Amino acid sequence: MERSKAPAGALIGFLSGALAGAGIVRLSGTDNLRGGIIFMLVSALLCTMAGWVIGMLLKEKKPENTIPNTGQPLEITYDPEALETLLPTSTQTYTVDSFRLLGLTGLFGFLGACFLYFLSQSEKSIVFAIFAILFLGVALFYFINWLVNSSLMVRVSPSGLEYTSNRQRQFIEWSSIEKVWETRIFESHGFVIRNIHILRIITQDKREITIDRRLRRFSSLAQTINAAVTPCQLPGIVETLNEDSFVDFAEFQLSKQGIYSNGSFLAWHEVEQIIVSNGRVQIRKTGKNWMSWAETQAWEIANFPVFVKIASLFTTVKLR
Repeated sequence: MERSKAPAGALIGFLSGALAGAGIVRLSGTDNLRGGIIFMLVSALLCTMAGWVIGMLLKEKKPENTIPNTGQPLEITYDPEALETLLPTSTQTYTVDSFRLLGLTGLFGFLGACFLYFLSQSEKSIVFAIFAILFLGVALFYFINWLVNSSLMVRVSPSGLEYTSNRQRQFIEWSSIEKVWETRIFESHGFVIRNIHILRIITQDKREITIDRRLRRFSSLAQTINAAVTPCQLPGIVETLNEDSFVDFAEFQLSKQGIYSNGSFLAWHEVEQIIVSNGRVQIRKTGKNWMSWAETQAWEIANFPVFVKIASLFTTVKLR
């Protein structure tokens, strides 16, 4: 999956443009404060756009990770000791990302204040008023988001996770988790970025919690949860497969004979490969590698890391 560096480029461009504008104004020796601030803001915005474009051109491409086909086993086994290493070895606490939320509050608040100043110095300028309301509204949104979620916290330990929201705590053991749904979308279209990362956890007693990027180091937290759930679910899944039954992953159902999708069945020897790219899962049939036999979003598959681990026992899985 390719990740755009546009946000970092835009931030660097904004700071560089503001500093460069301030330096030029100072060297010019002008006494026009309003003109100087307008020049600094225009310089910052132009450099922000330039940084964004440069960041779009510079993309970090992750290497393709291929899990080779190990052949269809007659009896599926697993190493209990290896699974134990997936559990957290210490207690880790994840709190609200105050730096990001308050930083965005300050940035948009500053821009809103600049346009308010321009508005106060101008007799007729509806544009300044619109931008002032827009930026201050965004700043207020991020501040309220931080204020409402200030008590949000997740603490993971070798035995389970503790979830705190609105000062109410609940503890969930790893073995009591039935399904984990992970939604991860990163799209960049020009100046529009769509960055979504959500983890939805459902327990066996039907409790449900949802956590997202409001937490600091959320990607690390999601990896820890997915890894910790795997050793608790894999033994039961292996036992089910060895009994020649199928395992339900919501969108797909797997058995030792093949894979089911929407009432259709494809034997493992007919599966060319499974490709996971940019959040999409494609199942390619032998002899028809140019098209997908079945295709879905990764977040529509429950316990996706476990699905990948099981599928790799029967066919090649490519993670891009």
